[in-house]
Amino acid sequence: MLNDPSVTALEGGCDCRRVRYRLESPPLFVHCCHCRWCQRETGSSFAHNAMIEADRVTPLGERPELVATPSASGRGQRIARCPSCRIALWSHYAGAGPVVSFVRVGTLDDPDRWPPDIHIFTASKQPWVAIPPGVPAVAGYYEREQHWPAASLERWRALTPRIDAYRASLPLPGESATDRLARTFRARTLPKEEWTHEAHLHVGLWHLLHFSAEEALVQLRDGICSYNEATGGENTDSSGYHETITRFYVWAITRFLAGADRSRPVDELAAQVVHALGARDLPFRYWSRERLFSVEARRGWARPDLEQLDPPA
Repeated sequence: MLNDPSVTALEGGCDCRRVRYRLESPPLFVHCCHCRWCQRETGSSFAHNAMIEADRVTPLGERPELVATPSASGRGQRIARCPSCRIALWSHYAGAGPVVSFVRVGTLDDPDRWPPDIHIFTASKQPWVAIPPGVPAVAGYYEREQHWPAASLERWRALTPRIDAYRASLPLPGESATDRLARTFRARTLPKEEWTHEAHLHVGLWHLLHFSAEEALVQLRDGICSYNEATGGENTDSSGYHETITRFYVWAITRFLAGADRSRPVDELAAQVVHALGARDLPFRYWSRERLFSVEARRGWARPDLEQLDPPA
């Protein structure tokens, strides 16, 4: 079934049809899981999940809400649910995170197309559930290489660098949120979707707590340029690194720290920075839009044309 060329993209969705999706290829592998956690989460006797690369799940309607949910591993999972009818559509487990989706086969418009390739955790299977003859079944989990078809194993190997990057982005034991953002930014493993305006402020604060303003600017400049390239972006005259904006926020955070209690926990300071400097239009207090978005301002320092910085940057 997984290598059948006649199997094309399939669509699915929730009960109220606010959330719709399309799977752009057959799954990697299809599980029927009989563990007690899946029984409890589904309110039934098993969970029927199709593993597939997350970027092959195309949203067609409203995006689902990701709900943090405990798991048997203790590392949790995120279940994608319709924000209206609350139907669960897929999960992201801790092992591969957002890189792989475990799609609930029952939410497909044609769920008959993908029966289980394997039954897992059958040691806790309900006694009345009969597993069809010839379908692999294991008491716990299994070795991927022993059961997956070659084409799926090749797709999995292509995913490995992204899974490794996701795992490297996870917080270390006892690590603050700001320290994690800075560490993964500097290692170029921070997921691109996490590189928000607020994350920029966290990372800028971290650098200014560890380096002089001059050295922090150098490291931020090099780091942002390298991070953009590592995550598929470019640094050009119209996109990517912006020298004037970076120098402005180094100035603004430096001024904030001059009056702050630097002995406070770094996440507490970061929250204060976001509160004080988080407005996205803050630079336009000092620069006109035309000047700030000029090539000159992106390439180098462009002095403000509306209000001067005090003290000067």
